[in-house]
Amino acid sequence: ACNCIDCIQNVFSKRLMLCLSPVQLQFYTSAAAAMMQLPFMLFYHAADIYRSPPSPHLLGMLLIAAVAYHLQSVTAYCTMDLVSPVTMSVSNCAKRGLLIILSILYFGNQVGPYTWVGMALIIAGVFAYNRARTIQTMQDKAKGDKELLPLTRNDLSRNPWPKST
Repeated sequence: ACNCIDCIQNVFSKRLMLCLSPVQLQFYTSAAAAMMQLPFMLFYHAADIYRSPPSPHLLGMLLIAAVAYHLQSVTAYCTMDLVSPVTMSVSNCAKRGLLIILSILYFGNQVGPYTWVGMALIIAGVFAYNRARTIQTMQDKAKGDKELLPLTRNDLSRNPWPKST
């Protein structure tokens, strides 16, 4: 479910970037999320927060986490501005696979064979996608070079900038 929502968010975010910058998109999505979550947080936790306020150390750690999350989100939106939603989704899958592998190595968690097969599928999928993108880019360049550069005198007579309809 998380990957599906992430893919949908990538597509809609890319469309919103036609009229908003990555920083503006980050601001508006964060403001909308805060407005949606704040009533629930206050309803369920206001009494606990009032009765036992968080320590300055906890508030400092929350501030650092918030700044890091903001920078990560802005970086993700700036990256998405440069690439397609599919490329962004594939890179997110690769990132998740790498994080799983690093956490297994760092924490020494035991994993079963299905987990290793899943991680191998992630890596194989990323490599297959990158290979397909490389082939497509080379084909587009080859096709584009023929259309953009005139090869004969007749090619010079046609208008390289057709009118949009």
